[in-house]
Amino acid sequence: MRCMLTLFISLLILSGCQQSSEPPPEARAPIPWVKTVELKDAGPTAHRFSGTLRGRHEVPQAFQIAGRIQHRYIDSGQRVKQGDLLFKLDTRDLVATAEGAAADLRRAEAALAIATDELQRQQQLVGRQFVSEQTLRRLELAEREARSQVETASARNQQAQNALGYAELKAAHAGVVTEVIVEPGQVVGVGQTLAVLAEDESLEVEVFFTRGQ
Repeated sequence: MRCMLTLFISLLILSGCQQSSEPPPEARAPIPWVKTVELKDAGPTAHRFSGTLRGRHEVPQAFQIAGRIQHRYIDSGQRVKQGDLLFKLDTRDLVATAEGAAADLRRAEAALAIATDELQRQQQLVGRQFVSEQTLRRLELAEREARSQVETASARNQQAQNALGYAELKAAHAGVVTEVIVEPGQVVGVGQTLAVLAEDESLEVEVFFTRGQ
């Protein structure tokens, strides 16, 4: 009887130990809360580079006459409109030449007027035999020479006036100045490139960067 009682008590103790080895429901680790997040592309990364502005169609700017640069009105990278003033030459010599040409023209015109009047007057006397044919031919030749002098002086005067107009270099079209070559005080020749103008429709940027950028 004592042995059965001892065995029963041992079973009760063993059962209690097995039940106490399992933690109560409230003592278990909580289930972690998980939130689903959609990853989005942050977009392209911005980079900064230095470059050179160029144009597929670049037009050299040059004077039609030689002279000394007096003013420069543009800088490299500057945008200009058609008709904007780019350079101006020293016009002192040009003005002096134009004034001299105008004076020569006035003298030639005065000489022609005198020769024409003399010829007409002598022609009226030919019929009265007061003037010889030889004298009349001499006066006709003088009148033709005077007229030729007027034509020559007129052409020179026109050239001098045109030169004054050519002393200002203006943009033939809108665009961007990609290069300026000369400075005020320099003497330039006919057709010498002073600056380069790129048309607006053909602008490009030439960029240099290292591998990995």
